[in-house]
Amino acid sequence: MNPYQNKNEYETLNASQKKLNISNNYTRYPIENSPKQLLQSTNYKDWLNMCQQNQQYGGDFETFIDSGELSAYTIVVGTVLTGFGFTTPLGLALIGFGTLIPVLFPAQDQSNTWSDFITQTKNIIKKEIASTYISNANKILNRSFNVISTYHNHLKTWENNPNPQNTQDVRTQIQLVHYHFQNVIPELVNSCPPNPSDCDYYNILVLSSYAQAANLHLTVLNQAVKFEAYLKNNRQFDYLEPLPTAIDYYPVLTKAIEDYTNYCVTTYKKGLNLIKTTPDSNLDGNINWNTYNTYRTKMTTAVLDLVALFPNYDVGKYPIGVQSELTREIYQVLNFEESPYKYYDFQYQEDSLTRRPHLFTWLDSLNFYEKAQTTPNNFFTSHYNMFHYTLDNISQKSSVFGNHNVTDKLKSLGLATNIYIFLLNVISLDNKYLNDYNNISKMDFFITNGTRLLEKELTAGSGQITYDVNKNIFGLPILKRRENQGNPTLFPTYDNYSHILSFIKSLSIPATYKTQVYTFAWTHSSVDPKNTIYTHLTTQIPAVKANSLGTASKVVQGPGHTGGDLIDFKDHFKITCQHSNFQQSYFIRIRYASNGSANTRAVINLSIPGVAELGMALNPTFSGTDYTNLKYKDFQYLEFSNEVKFAPNQNISLVFNRSDVYTNTTVLIDKIEFLPITRSIREDREKQKLETVQQIINTFYANPIKNTLQSELTDYDIDQAANLVECISEELYPKEKMLLLDEV
Repeated sequence: MNPYQNKNEYETLNASQKKLNISNNYTRYPIENSPKQLLQSTNYKDWLNMCQQNQQYGGDFETFIDSGELSAYTIVVGTVLTGFGFTTPLGLALIGFGTLIPVLFPAQDQSNTWSDFITQTKNIIKKEIASTYISNANKILNRSFNVISTYHNHLKTWENNPNPQNTQDVRTQIQLVHYHFQNVIPELVNSCPPNPSDCDYYNILVLSSYAQAANLHLTVLNQAVKFEAYLKNNRQFDYLEPLPTAIDYYPVLTKAIEDYTNYCVTTYKKGLNLIKTTPDSNLDGNINWNTYNTYRTKMTTAVLDLVALFPNYDVGKYPIGVQSELTREIYQVLNFEESPYKYYDFQYQEDSLTRRPHLFTWLDSLNFYEKAQTTPNNFFTSHYNMFHYTLDNISQKSSVFGNHNVTDKLKSLGLATNIYIFLLNVISLDNKYLNDYNNISKMDFFITNGTRLLEKELTAGSGQITYDVNKNIFGLPILKRRENQGNPTLFPTYDNYSHILSFIKSLSIPATYKTQVYTFAWTHSSVDPKNTIYTHLTTQIPAVKANSLGTASKVVQGPGHTGGDLIDFKDHFKITCQHSNFQQSYFIRIRYASNGSANTRAVINLSIPGVAELGMALNPTFSGTDYTNLKYKDFQYLEFSNEVKFAPNQNISLVFNRSDVYTNTTVLIDKIEFLPITRSIREDREKQKLETVQQIINTFYANPIKNTLQSELTDYDIDQAANLVECISEELYPKEKMLLLDEV
């Protein structure tokens, strides 16, 4: 008898109904009767030990959760995401450095994190390089410890006592840290072997370390700009004298963001290309997709996730805190050892085991078909996913992956709203016993509802297994660094996880011992299922979180530095958001790239129920038709001229339309951003608006004295300019507004 089938009391994941047109034979069992002890926010290493000691199938699990350098990456990204949510002048530096220093520069009795970063990449690509270069890179990076620690200590001292001496000390330390990274990062890059190909490989190896060092530098530059502005705007610091070598940090910051972003993405792509163009001697000279995917997954968490957050350091663009999300998917692989390259080329493997660019999805259910047999050693033959788009109540069905027969029996695991899988064990039969494709026999799911841990399982047949099995654990490390009985907790818990399961795909390999290769897709836990618009932060909502696309629009792969894919905007798309619990006015802007020509006419229109339609002219940001390798500067911001006001707890639908649908120009939308309007932001925007309108009106005239209009000027252009002038605040610029109205 199955001990989980207690019909009097059981924990179910179907806490709310969805529009799911699927079988309702979900696996359920009473949580209190589970044979595995619930580990509510305890260390999963203890649970792993239990699995290894008490697992009914015997033997050890192979874990795909890297407890070393990969956890450092997820913690760093989680720390930066959290730090951007602070609005105080020193919030990001104090919170960030307090967490990052022990992660990047651990105690002497622990492993060298910088060395681990480099070794990890070296183990993936497996190309030789002289150890002296790696050793030298570690020495260069470890020099940063004392500089960062000293700066952090001065910040804490100043926070407790902002007297003249402590204030000057912080300013001095900022300069010293800036000069340090200004020298160390180029030194790291230039300390490569003289041979060009070896130099490229060296820079690929040290890329994750480069990205971490760049992030530290940008953190300091961001704080330098904020700190100087804070001192300037507070009269209590009027006594301060300018530093003898004072720096205008803002242009230094914006240039560093651009340079670091472009370098990281370019070098990352060199690594991908190296793997794709280097035959694997162990695979008869074929390209190893598994190596390619492993590199992509690890470098996404190590480099690209961090790089996607670099724009947030721009104080001019983000003067207050920022709420950011990472919408990319990464993949972990099961059963790849049976050499798929013998039967499928690289691109077929890529297409079969990963998802094409798509709107962001949330997993509703996993549905597995078990083989119709009553004997032991049963397994799943095929499966499909049910999913929905953000704030969309219609669940959609994926293709069926695997080898489905009409006699197979369906078993499903349903997930209600705000229920997520963050860890799973997979038990699969060893394929040497099977005539059919080797598939999964059992899966244990570790699930969170935000307040507790839930455990579920899917088992093929009776669950009785007499054959040898393969056992694997899938998931990714924690998001935030915590201490658990003196030791860092690296395995995810119900309230501290960095990724959730989003999709499962598979590919059948027709080998002698048939194998089914599976990929488990994971999305970052920073993604908000409600698209919440915050009243005290700049809210970034990735465009791929739309729930509706026009027939001509599509999702395309991002360039590597946007944190996810982009919408190729041809006609229209709709995104649904939820406002937080206070009334607030906002400016709305987009982050985009376009090869269209400059235009004074509204090209993008935004419709929001209860709000007058907003229009936006479009400026070109790049030339040509190739948008697969766009650089940082190819993305710009455009803001709708009028502010909007949202009521508390309001559900909001935003519909974006293009008025030039018949033109052959590209408009790529990265993010929609909502800027809560404070007095300082309003004054800044009104000043920008005034300058923009003045520039537009100046173009109407054929000469500087403005007595002759351009011959191609139309009444429409004049009307549009007049509308823009009307939007200028009479309270702040009454005289300027009157003069501009006279000119048009």
